[in-house]
Amino acid sequence: NGNENQLIQVLVNILQNASDSLDSKTYDEKTEGPCIKIRGFRKEDRIHLLIRDNGTGIEDQHMARIFDPFYTTKDVGSGMGLGLSICYKIMEHHQATIKVNTKSHLYTEFDLDFPDLNCMMDDGKNIDSTL
Repeated sequence: NGNENQLIQVLVNILQNASDSLDSKTYDEKTEGPCIKIRGFRKEDRIHLLIRDNGTGIEDQHMARIFDPFYTTKDVGSGMGLGLSICYKIMEHHQATIKVNTKSHLYTEFDLDFPDLNCMMDDGKNIDSTL
């Protein structure tokens, strides 16, 4: 299914960015090691999927442009700056939204907010996963 593949692409792009962020951060014995947490829940008539990493975060000066095509904070040759732009367009196509909450050097959390399709999960049921 094309729609399913597009949504998988959104997850792959976000998880790849999270992995890159974790790889860019130095962890010591005083801090939690590299971690990506995924949580899903229903809120009113929406389904939310939260993806949070404890990597380098996104600096404030980059926030206004992170969904712009060809905008990247990665080193030259490490990315084309299309991943989050593609995610934004796919989410928009599915009448869904993508938001980001971040604190530089601490974490980044993406909130994927979908219309409830009545087939994703039962009321009040949560899905939690830690990678």
